[in-house]
Amino acid sequence: MDILENWIQTFPDFPSKGILFRDISPLLADAQALKIVKEKLCESIQPLRPDFIAGIDARGFLFSTLVAESLGIGSLMIRKSGKLPGELVEKSYSLDINSEYFYKIHFHFNSSGTNNSWVSDPLNTVVTDDVYSNSILTVSDPLFFQPKRHLNSEGSVEGFSIGLFSTQDIENIRFYTGGDTLNGLEYLNTNGVLYIPFTDPISLYDPIWIEATIDQQNHIVYDDEEILIVEELIPQGVGLGPNWLNN
Repeated sequence: MDILENWIQTFPDFPSKGILFRDISPLLADAQALKIVKEKLCESIQPLRPDFIAGIDARGFLFSTLVAESLGIGSLMIRKSGKLPGELVEKSYSLDINSEYFYKIHFHFNSSGTNNSWVSDPLNTVVTDDVYSNSILTVSDPLFFQPKRHLNSEGSVEGFSIGLFSTQDIENIRFYTGGDTLNGLEYLNTNGVLYIPFTDPISLYDPIWIEATIDQQNHIVYDDEEILIVEELIPQGVGLGPNWLNN
């Protein structure tokens, strides 16, 4: 989804020094960008077969409702303390941005009998001994999130990152990009982000496979197969229409 960066503006030191504010207003105003976001989110979420999609106050409401409607399920609001009346489920967590803040988030749910579960905030930079009580919500364990290929100026992949969350010990990490299977445990940072640099950059078409051993069990962290490019001659009498290359 790197293409979406074209619709997101960044403002440094807003609302306070040290914070990069990501403005999604241009994305919301563009129908094409909004459609890409919806389709990509639905593609990732649909296999989980959720009963509801919950959005966090307040920009989360925009996307949770969009995805929920597309999947034909309900949308829930997770709001700050004092914003919702009636029966509520409450969860507190801390967030460290220059100084420490404490929030109470209220999850207003219906009484249909459907199970609800908390989903964690893995990017929370404050981690307590109990892990879960300092997250917005609780999660599946282990959790692998936000995979990203990092490109250099020539468009080659010079690194790959993904988040790893587990309450158990991560004993080993192995990865493969088309050559030998290598050990990658040294690339796991203390904040739970695995960043693997590639001394020799690979292409966007090369495979990336990562496996982690957690509590003596192997888990597939990421598995993206090689993309094969098949070249064929254009049939006689068929020409290319106008596009960004030949228009």
